[in-house]
Amino acid sequence: MLYSLKSLGFLSDNHITRWTIQIGTALQTILLSLGLADRINFLTKSLRENLRDLSHAKIKIEESEKRFREIFQGSDEVILMMNEDFEIINANRSLSKHLGYRLDDLRNKKITEILYTGRDQKSDYNVMYVNDKLTDLKMTGSAINFRTELSQKYVKEPKEMVCRIQYIDFEETREVLMTLSPEYEDTIIQLIDSEKIELSMNNYLRNAELVSQKITSQLAKYLTNIEQTEVRSSVREIIINAVEHGNLNISFDEKSKALMEGNYLEFLQKRQEDPRYRHKKVKIEYSFSSEYVAYRITDEGRGFDHKKHMEKSLDAMNEAHVQHGRGILMTKSVFDRIEYNEKGNQVSLIKFLNRD
Repeated sequence: MLYSLKSLGFLSDNHITRWTIQIGTALQTILLSLGLADRINFLTKSLRENLRDLSHAKIKIEESEKRFREIFQGSDEVILMMNEDFEIINANRSLSKHLGYRLDDLRNKKITEILYTGRDQKSDYNVMYVNDKLTDLKMTGSAINFRTELSQKYVKEPKEMVCRIQYIDFEETREVLMTLSPEYEDTIIQLIDSEKIELSMNNYLRNAELVSQKITSQLAKYLTNIEQTEVRSSVREIIINAVEHGNLNISFDEKSKALMEGNYLEFLQKRQEDPRYRHKKVKIEYSFSSEYVAYRITDEGRGFDHKKHMEKSLDAMNEAHVQHGRGILMTKSVFDRIEYNEKGNQVSLIKFLNRD
């Protein structure tokens, strides 16, 4: 302003005028600087607050991701994440536990590629059935529950699991979440006082585990965990013997040779598919009360010399480094009574229970 008045001739050009103009300019600069400094301080404060908020948000996101990973990896269920084409992109550790696969084995493969596909018509139906369920998910968008048989990496047998598939929507993508869980016993077993069951199973060894769990679960009311495990293990081994050496007619030497060569599972699968043996069944009769538990296991094989095997001892087998054939001997220390029929294809096991 003063400079403009001087230029127009309203103020004389002398030292006082020039000093006044310089002082005014300096004051204006100072005032502008103070205003700018306040603005900078305000912006700096806002920036610090935003950075603090972002830091807190980052921590919360990291904590949420950590909790998700713990839940994802810690679940006993198999959890698979797939894209919209049903190709596997992620899986938790339970995949290896239940099916033997690692994530790298299945990454980018379609879920239908890990379904059990044997050589019978039922296996083809399994693939068609699951494809129908995947189509239902696409059509309805709602969660779908069903049962199916999955393949296993190291065991050439199907594994039946309960499946649930549903969509998970993210900001820019949509993925498919699949959970796979084995079937577990109902808590109603604690209410059972007595029970009788007859089962007929095929020659899949996985069924020996499932059946032995089923027909020993009630023993928890009367036996310790160790005793219950001993009974279950003994029953499982007897059922496996009925399948391998009974129905499938696998001799002790044949099994030993296949185990030594590392191809026993392939050898077993060929016997399971052999028309001479594939339709044979193992019959399991089970009776349980507060006084005793009894099992009768019958196969459709030719029988064997059970007296000869009963005379052996575990110590002798250990000294000979024999890795199988121990099932019969295990039962001697677990059950109170063991009886074979004359042919040797049926065994009855009885254990008396004492209520404390």
